[in-house]
Amino acid sequence: HGAGGLDEISACDETLACEVTGGVIQKHVFTPDSIGVKSTSRAAIQGGTAEENARRFMNVADGEETELREWIVANAAPAFYLSDHSPTLSDGAGTARDVIASGRLRDYMSEMLNGARR
Repeated sequence: HGAGGLDEISACDETLACEVTGGVIQKHVFTPDSIGVKSTSRAAIQGGTAEENARRFMNVADGEETELREWIVANAAPAFYLSDHSPTLSDGAGTARDVIASGRLRDYMSEMLNGARR
């Protein structure tokens, strides 16, 4: 969890994570910089309506909303790490950036949004 009571990994402060491997619990504390994420404001993740949030996510997919992108990258990084697609959280952040830059995120979001409207 991120500092300040966040459920998410923080892109503005420390995050505490516990990893269980082979029955052993390892405690990790990391910062945005230590995982390759630019530190940004907590205000960037202020939510809105479902439509506003979907629009903002598409903006990130289009290369806009750079502060929100840092939060998304920070929280996608562990998914790539835990699924063995990246050997470290920093590499996971890089993979997340690559997915956004390649247009794959935009394609996926467009498909999801168009499918949801049917």
